[in-house]
Amino acid sequence: MDVRKRIPLASLLIFIISFCFTAFKVEDMGEIKDYKSFETFLIGSISFLGGGLFEFLVWTANISSLLQWYSVIKNIF
Repeated sequence: MDVRKRIPLASLLIFIISFCFTAFKVEDMGEIKDYKSFETFLIGSISFLGGGLFEFLVWTANISSLLQWYSVIKNIF
């Protein structure tokens, strides 16, 4: 397998593995809450409903990454 095939697949694999980790921790009224990466990936699409417009714009990088991977893999195979 040449490098043109390995790089997008390695990138996609790293993205999928990142779902196993904690995205961030928040301390609210003395309680620490862990947010998992997969939770934030799923909930990020509706963050603008809670006033998080900037967070929503940052989250759209996930969609552009998925579109890029699809496009590159489609052209390779």
